[in-house]
Amino acid sequence: MAKIDGLYVRVQTDSATPGTDAAILGVVSSAMNITTNEIDTTSYEGNGDYTGIPGTRSADFSADFHLEADGSNLTTLMADQKAGTILDFIYGGTTSGEFQISGTCYITSMNISASIDSAVNVSISFRVTGALALGTA
Repeated sequence: MAKIDGLYVRVQTDSATPGTDAAILGVVSSAMNITTNEIDTTSYEGNGDYTGIPGTRSADFSADFHLEADGSNLTTLMADQKAGTILDFIYGGTTSGEFQISGTCYITSMNISASIDSAVNVSISFRVTGALALGTA
């Protein structure tokens, strides 16, 4: 069975032109975390055993990438973070039939680092707002 390349992270930064999702160029790693908050319902009647129920779900993801020489893969994202823009995103494959997770998000943090004999690296974290959609390309 073929595997999906985990380096496809796309955010739509041009809200005036829906469907113009562009891959963040130079991605070297990415990660998505999906969590469910727990509601503790333990009581004295539980004989010392924990009981709980699921609460709200949340998700976030990050992408680490090399900065393009002209900054083209960063400048719009910096403006979107400053403005608090809600962005559409797709996380997953781009070939027909490949698995994708999509939704809306905003940028929560950005870290730019550089060292001698190394490419300038950018790490951006995104918080998902609303429900995730599962589908295929």
